[in-house]
Amino acid sequence: MTVNTIYNPIGFIDHLSTEMNRLFDLDQNTDVDGVVTWRPAVDIIGNEESYILRADLPGVDPEQVDIEVEAGVLRIKGERDNVREEGDQNFQRYERHSGKFSRRFTLPDAVDVDKISAKTVNGVLEIIIPKQPKLAPKKIKIKTK
Repeated sequence: MTVNTIYNPIGFIDHLSTEMNRLFDLDQNTDVDGVVTWRPAVDIIGNEESYILRADLPGVDPEQVDIEVEAGVLRIKGERDNVREEGDQNFQRYERHSGKFSRRFTLPDAVDVDKISAKTVNGVLEIIIPKQPKLAPKKIKIKTK
């Protein structure tokens, strides 16, 4: 008996991506407030001064987005209105996610949570997380009698 197996290199990459997300991202498919229906794509960039987190949120009203930091965890949550419920439209195809979303990220110890800022540009939420300045080593002189 011969078994035909189709090689799918993308399948391995998808699996690896899912496992990496599980390692570094706290949320899976649920949230403390209920079921999460979608997860926005996020890029995280680091430089000398800060980390920059960019989340794709097209069609989401910035007033519907909450960003909070608690116990070293940054949480972004909100909701995109369901356009399928608007009017008497006859959708031929529907691929855009709607409903509640949430993402949580563990912050490094060396960030300044009091100076985190956020803005939106063209449907992309940008959160700037400043790093704390590196402390220079301090020499301590020993006093003698």
